[in-house]
Amino acid sequence: MTASPGPGNSARSRWSVWPRWPAWLDSFLLGILGAMVLACFTAPWGGSHGALGLGHITSVGIALVFGLHGAQVSRERLHAGSRNVRLHLLIQAATYLVFPALGLGGFWLLRGTLPMPLALGFFYLCALPSTIASAVTLVGIARGNVPAAIFNATLSGLLGIFITPLLVSLLAATSGVQLSLVDAVRSLLGTVLLPFAAGHLLQRWLLPSLRAAPRLVRFVERGAVLLVMYVAFCDAIAADVLHQTSASSLVVLLVAVTGLLGIMLFGLHAATKRLGLVPEDAAALLLCGSQKSLANGMPMAKALFGTYPALGLLVLPMIAYHQAQLVAGAIIARRYAARATLTNASGQP
Repeated sequence: MTASPGPGNSARSRWSVWPRWPAWLDSFLLGILGAMVLACFTAPWGGSHGALGLGHITSVGIALVFGLHGAQVSRERLHAGSRNVRLHLLIQAATYLVFPALGLGGFWLLRGTLPMPLALGFFYLCALPSTIASAVTLVGIARGNVPAAIFNATLSGLLGIFITPLLVSLLAATSGVQLSLVDAVRSLLGTVLLPFAAGHLLQRWLLPSLRAAPRLVRFVERGAVLLVMYVAFCDAIAADVLHQTSASSLVVLLVAVTGLLGIMLFGLHAATKRLGLVPEDAAALLLCGSQKSLANGMPMAKALFGTYPALGLLVLPMIAYHQAQLVAGAIIARRYAARATLTNASGQP
């Protein structure tokens, strides 16, 4: 006998006729677009020195984000994933050697075509650490080496606190952008390093609560990043820097960002074949070595560049790359997962 549809079933059937969001359109991207639209109408109030006083609130938000990062770093997981030294060296070399080298070349090529904030933002993107949540999640979907992914993503974030500002300050000094390394380090200590250390020291007491409310933690982290973005866009609109960018410049930027991702993916894939990495390690190298962290990059940009009026333009390459890496990473993870399923099926007696 077939059960008659109850109220709950009928409600689900009514909602099921509505189309779902496409896979590439994640909620974070919608939040970014919303922040940009809102900034267009509220720029005089939402800037760093606006009537809402969000400049100081963003600093608190940045500190909160990195405090949460510190509280969630698991020493046990780091130890479990720390043994594959060759894989770690490959991922960190991709993040902090290959990427910056490509970023430097791209900067010198693009600075004659794009406005300086966009060209500098392209290099800043290349100097960022790898993602944590999305890289580990994608490696898990691909049935890759998850402990190694956790170790490298966490290590990359820690190294980025020191390496990213050093790389950016060296390039800024040669490109005419006023960036005081002393002020940048002071800002990073107060809003990034000290909160991270405090969160890690309090991990014993904070971690159980954070694990019990993962959605709340994710909401707070993303909300803080979106707030920083909103203020940056308000500053850019108030300073009228958006008129310095044409549609053709945005097209060039998208081509450059997509090309950067393609070069990294093809190069890392070739390295996995040349070195004979097992599929689990190959997935970790591809999905960790090609990712860049928007969640860390936006707060660090605010800490590094302060009230730089073109900050809204400087972060555009990072935003574009974020979406491109999600799409490419999802495709790669699914292919590795399908390959692992076929291998397991063929190996069964």
